[in-house]
Amino acid sequence: WDGNGRDTVGLYDPASGAFFLKNTNAPGGADLVFSFGPGAAGWRPITGDWDANGTDSIGLYSPSTAAFFLKNTNSPGGADIVFTYGPSSATPLAGDWNGDGRDTIGIYVASSGAWFLRNTNSPGGADMVFSYGPPDVTPIVGNWDGN
Repeated sequence: WDGNGRDTVGLYDPASGAFFLKNTNAPGGADLVFSFGPGAAGWRPITGDWDANGTDSIGLYSPSTAAFFLKNTNSPGGADIVFTYGPSSATPLAGDWNGDGRDTIGIYVASSGAWFLRNTNSPGGADMVFSYGPPDVTPIVGNWDGN
């Protein structure tokens, strides 16, 4: 959250739409507390470095509309990037799929085990489509080899 090159923990309260972000992986109070988006709407939090500035920021995904609402800062206010992508039944993902330093979205369709990854945070067709793993598992994303 603070751009120091280390990932740290945070919490999202779906009832209020509040984010609680820590700049250290240690007990204690949150370093950043703010609300973004509607509370009690069933939206899912998503995080990534949307603008490639070296700092992760927050976003929300609306399962009912398949809309992404991404912020370039960890603060209240309107979304910087808004678009719809994929079916509303999908699981939202974020990662730097092409190694350009910018996190972009993707979706995982649990019923088929299919991954649909975009290299831009915009609507359109997937840049990568593939099936991996059995259906109905929980997807995870990471940089496993450090490249």
